[in-house]
Amino acid sequence: MENIKPEKKYSVSKALANALNNSELLLVHSTEYGLDIEKEHIKVLTDAKEAYENEQWTKEVEIEFWMVYKQLSKLIYPVTIDSLNAAQETEIREPTRLQKLFKIERKQTVARRSVKFHTIFAVSTMFIMLFIHIYFSIGTIRLNRVQKCNERISQIDLRYDELMLITGTDMQNPSAEIERTRLENELYEINDEKKSNIKLLDEWLQIFKRTFLLNKKEEEKYNHDELEDEFTPMLPGEQMNSTIETIQEAQNYALILGLYILPLFFGLLGAIAFVLRDLVLQTKKMIFSKESNLNYTLRLILGTLAGLAVGLFWSDIQQQQSFMMITSLSPLIVAFLAGLSVEYVFSGIEQVISNFIKKGVNGKNEKK
Repeated sequence: MENIKPEKKYSVSKALANALNNSELLLVHSTEYGLDIEKEHIKVLTDAKEAYENEQWTKEVEIEFWMVYKQLSKLIYPVTIDSLNAAQETEIREPTRLQKLFKIERKQTVARRSVKFHTIFAVSTMFIMLFIHIYFSIGTIRLNRVQKCNERISQIDLRYDELMLITGTDMQNPSAEIERTRLENELYEINDEKKSNIKLLDEWLQIFKRTFLLNKKEEEKYNHDELEDEFTPMLPGEQMNSTIETIQEAQNYALILGLYILPLFFGLLGAIAFVLRDLVLQTKKMIFSKESNLNYTLRLILGTLAGLAVGLFWSDIQQQQSFMMITSLSPLIVAFLAGLSVEYVFSGIEQVISNFIKKGVNGKNEKK
């Protein structure tokens, strides 16, 4: 008698087992949101679950299951299985001591963790950006005050020379003498104000140097030079050179902050604003998934690049007549808008490049 091979059971793959578990999520979501589900579809899913648990799975059961699974997936769209799983709390398999102490049995959902992370990141970025912006504003205010003092000194010198030309050697003109005295007093006050502003500007520079540039040796050298300046009076020529050097150095650092560092942060801030707004919409509509975090990370990077690009090319953009509307705006505002709508920025750049290439190709064809 020949050996009869036992009939092989129809096996259930891991992907199919996961789909069976996910089908319960589909049913729960559909019933909670009042979506119309046919009774036959519910029966197919429950029969499939029963067949799986009793190891009675067949090809016919699987075909009916996948058909119903497809219909339910269409019914709940744009909500997906991934977004439903992201909204589910997961059990902690290996709790820490702190979790055991407070008897925490569940982790946060993926969506809640993402909201928490991006909120903390946004607040931290805003504080850093606020500090840099305040520092930049203080430097520019002091630079403007020094510039106004120089302008007023030039006006006083010009008026004083005019009075000397008008009166000549006539010292008996009382009105001219009164005005000369007033101008001299005002010049003295403005010079004092200029010196104090330059001193404050030098302190502003030292904060920047100590924070970003100076090492310990340079800092010790700066402190040593500062002590020497207290006991050794500077000559007028040396003082003038030191003043000019301080002003030029402050202008350079203000330019770096205003055209490179701050636009970068404003571009990042615009991207953060987009991410937070999109997070609100996705969590509200329950369409957030793990892939959303990847998209948000790329969005933050692109927003930062857009802000940096605005700072790098701002001077070139101002020279183009086609950007007359943009020239009236600050580079920081443009950087924020670029970070907020980065997809439109890069799409516009690609369109400009495409048009440029087309014109070049058409020009070559016409020459031929």
